[in-house]
Amino acid sequence: MAIDSKRISKNTLILFLRQILVILVGLYTSRVILQSLGVTDYGIYGAVGGLVGFMGFLNGALANSSSRFITYALGERDETKSECTFTTTLTIHIILGVFILILGEIIGVYMIYNHLIIPPERINSALIAFQFSLLTMSFGISQVPYSACFISHENFNLVAYMSLWDVLVKLFIAIGLTYYGGDCLILFSGLIFVNSLGVMLFYRFYCARKYKEAKFKLHIDRNIFREIIAFTGWDFIYQFAYTLNSQGTTILIGMFFNPVVVAAKTISVKVNSMTTQFIGQFRSAATPQIVKLYANNELLEFKSLVLSSALYSFYIMWCMTLPVCLLARPLLQIWLEDIPEYTVIFVQLIMIDSLFWLFDCAFNVGIMATGKMKWNSVLSSIINILRFPVIFIFFKLGFSPTSSFVISICFGALIGCILKPILLQKIVQLFNFSDFFKNYILCLKIVIISTIIPYILTICLDKQTLIGFMVIGFASVISVLITIYIWGINRNTQTFINEYIRKRVFKL
Repeated sequence: MAIDSKRISKNTLILFLRQILVILVGLYTSRVILQSLGVTDYGIYGAVGGLVGFMGFLNGALANSSSRFITYALGERDETKSECTFTTTLTIHIILGVFILILGEIIGVYMIYNHLIIPPERINSALIAFQFSLLTMSFGISQVPYSACFISHENFNLVAYMSLWDVLVKLFIAIGLTYYGGDCLILFSGLIFVNSLGVMLFYRFYCARKYKEAKFKLHIDRNIFREIIAFTGWDFIYQFAYTLNSQGTTILIGMFFNPVVVAAKTISVKVNSMTTQFIGQFRSAATPQIVKLYANNELLEFKSLVLSSALYSFYIMWCMTLPVCLLARPLLQIWLEDIPEYTVIFVQLIMIDSLFWLFDCAFNVGIMATGKMKWNSVLSSIINILRFPVIFIFFKLGFSPTSSFVISICFGALIGCILKPILLQKIVQLFNFSDFFKNYILCLKIVIISTIIPYILTICLDKQTLIGFMVIGFASVISVLITIYIWGINRNTQTFINEYIRKRVFKL
C-alpha cells in the first residue's frame, strides 16, 4: 500500500473548504453568544465546560484506542475482526458514558459550590448549565466508535456536511438568544445538548446502514478487549496529564481569578481551535494512512508520511499564526467589539503554544500506530502533570494568568520537539534524530524570514486603520507562502505546484 497522496489531498481540500465556512459562521456565532450571555455568564459556561472536559479524559484515551484499533482492523482487511472491534469499543464506551455521568454529578456539583469563583446569584444557572454539559458529554462518549468508523473509512464528505449543520444550528441558537428574555445561559446549554443528541443519532443511523461492522450490539470480545485495555492503560495516563493541563488550567483560572479572565481564556481557546482545526483536517486525512502503512509493514512510507505531516502541519499553522499574532487586537475588536482583559495576549501566546503542540500530535500519531505506548505515556504524562502544579504555584505566588501560557509553551516545546522524536526513533529504527532536527531548522528558517517584512510594516503602518490592517494581513500571508515555496519545499513539490497552477489557473 503506497501513500495515497491524491486521496489525502482530496480529503484535506474537502475538509479545508468546510472549515473556512465553519470558521466564518463560528466567529459570528461566538460574538452573538458572548453579547447575549454577557462576559460573566460566558466565563461561567467556560468554567463549567472545563469541569466537564476534565472528567472526560477517560473518553480521550478510549477514543484514540477505538480509532486506532478500528483503523488497524480495516488495514488488515479482516471483516470479522472489524465487526468485533466495533461492537467491543461501542460497549466499552456506553459503560464509560454512564460512569462519567455518575462521577460528574459527584465532583462537578462540589466544585461549583465550593471552589469556582461564581457570583452567588448565578450558582443555580451554573448548575443547570453543568447538567446539560454533562449529559452532552456522556451521550457523546458512546458516539466515539461511530466517529472512528467514519475516520477509518476516510469518509470526510459526510463529516464536512454534518459539521456545517452543527455550526449553522449553533448560529440559529445564538440569534434566538438575542430575542429571549429569560436566562440565556440555561437556554443556550439546553439547546446545545438537543443539537448534539440529534447529530449523534444521525451518525448512528448512517453508520448502521453504510458499514457492515457498525452494528449496535452490546458484546465484548475478550481478546480485543484485553488489547484495547492494554493500549488504553498507557494512553489513559497520557490523556489524564493532557486534560489536567488543558481543562485543569481553566479550572485553576476559575479558582484564582474572576469569570472575566475565564472568558478571556475561553475566547483564546476558541480562536486557537478555529485555526488548529485546519491542521486537524490535514491530520485526519493523513492519520488513517499512517496507521495502515505501519499495519502493512511499509516502514519507509510510514516514516516519510509522519515527517511530512508534521512539517506541512507547521506550515499551515504558521500561515495563520503570523497574521493573528500581529493583528490580534484589531481582529478581536472586529469580532467582539468589547475585548475582555487579557484576551489579546492570551490569543498570541496560545497560537505560539500550538506550533509546538503540532509536533507533539504528529509524532504521537506515529507512536500510536505502532501500539507501543508505554514509555510515551509514562514520560509524556510525568512532564505534563508537572505543568499543573507549576502553574498552581505561580498563581499562589501572585503571578498573572499570563504565566500559565508561558509555562505551557516551555513544556510543550520539551515534549513535542525533544521527547516525542526520541521515543519514535527508539520504537522505529528507521528514524534518526537528524530527520527531526532538519524539520526544526527548516521551520525556524521559515519563521524568521517570513516575519521580517510584516513586522516592519506593523512599525510603519497603523494596524488599527483599514488600510494598515489589510496591508499587514495580506503581506503576512503572502510572505509566509513565498518563503515556504522558496525554502520550505523540495524541487519536486515546486514543480508539481508550477504544473498545477499552469494547468488549473492560467487555463481558466
